[in-house]
Amino acid sequence: MSDMHSSTLPPTNLAPIVGQQITLTASSSEAVVSRVDLLRQHADAGECDLVAKSEISGVEAGFSYVGSGLFKTDRRALPPINEAVLRFLAIRAGHPVTFTCVPRLRNPHRFGPRWRRRLGR
Repeated sequence: MSDMHSSTLPPTNLAPIVGQQITLTASSSEAVVSRVDLLRQHADAGECDLVAKSEISGVEAGFSYVGSGLFKTDRRALPPINEAVLRFLAIRAGHPVTFTCVPRLRNPHRFGPRWRRRLGR
């Protein structure tokens, strides 16, 4: 059975963490917080790019993990923010934040601004 399964799936070089997603909210359990930590650890290991989405003042906001606990915002004028700010946004300010491990892009600029916005980059 496993031979049939492996032969029907297309080959991929993506890490198993790619595609995993979790939303942090004010009522999230410690397991959710641990999963966010796990996604960041895999991003730090280079297995995926970590993006986050939330809503601030009624406007969707995207964030792209750049390492060392910092996220670059999709607002060019703003400097990178610490992951603790995103956690505060979700847990204390009541704005859920969804974290997603996405495939690593060697050159995200080749996709143009529309795709970078969608990916939170």
